[in-house]
Amino acid sequence: MKKGHWLNMSMIVRAKMATADEMRRQKRLGLNAVDEPILDGLVLQKINMELQQTNSIRNLIILLFLVFVSWRGGSINIPGFGISIREIPAFLEISLVLSALYIVLIPYIFLSIQLYEGVIGSIAHFVKAEELIDSELFIASKTPVYLFVKYARKNLVIGRKDGYIMGYSGVLFNGIIQYSITVLILLMYIFIVIAIIYIAHTGLRDDVVGWSIYFICWISAIIAFVAASANIVGVNYEMDFDVLEKIAAVN
Repeated sequence: MKKGHWLNMSMIVRAKMATADEMRRQKRLGLNAVDEPILDGLVLQKINMELQQTNSIRNLIILLFLVFVSWRGGSINIPGFGISIREIPAFLEISLVLSALYIVLIPYIFLSIQLYEGVIGSIAHFVKAEELIDSELFIASKTPVYLFVKYARKNLVIGRKDGYIMGYSGVLFNGIIQYSITVLILLMYIFIVIAIIYIAHTGLRDDVVGWSIYFICWISAIIAFVAASANIVGVNYEMDFDVLEKIAAVN
C-alpha cells in the first residue's frame, strides 16, 4: 500500500474527485451507457432539494415573523382556527424551537445541493467530454442554474482557454456581481440566527424550560455554522496510490 501523501480538500471537492474516479472506473468496465440516466436522476433529485430549501426558507421567515410578534406582545389571528397566537400556550417557546430546527436544516439542505451540483458537473463532464460540449451548458439545459455565475468568471469554460480575456476592471465588476448576493444572503442569515438567540435570551421565562430552549437555540446556531462551513473548510485525506492507480487504469 503506497501512502504518505496527504491532500487537503473540502467535502464538495472530495465529491467531485470521487465521482471523477467512479466515471473512470465505469469507462474501464464499459458501463458508459448508464451515465446519462444517472445524470438525469441526480438532476431531478437536485430540483427536489431546491424545493425543500425554498419551503424551509419560507417557513423560517414566517416563524421569525410570528416570533417577533409574540415577543413584542402583539397578537394576530390564525386563519381558519379563529384564535390568536396570544391564546396559544407557550406559543413563543414552540416558535423558537421550530425556528432553531430550520436554522439547522437549511445549511444541510444547501450543502446537499452543492454536493449534487459537484457530482452532476463531474458526470456531465465525462458524458460530454468526447463531444467537446461545454458541460455547464449541458447541465443548464437540464436544470435551472444561475448562468450569471458562469459568464461572470474570467474563464467561461473550465479547463479551456478563453478567446476573450477579461480586463482587471471587468474582473472586479463581475466579481461584485458574483459574490455580492452571496455576502448579502449570508449576512441576512447571520442576522436571523442572532435575532432568534436574542429573543430567546430576553423573551423566555427564567425557568428550566426557558433555559432549555435558549440552550437549544445556541446549539442549533453552532451546528448550522459548522454545516455551512463544510462548503469551504478542507480536511486532510491520506492518498492510497495503489487504489488510485487501479481506478485510473483504463483499458
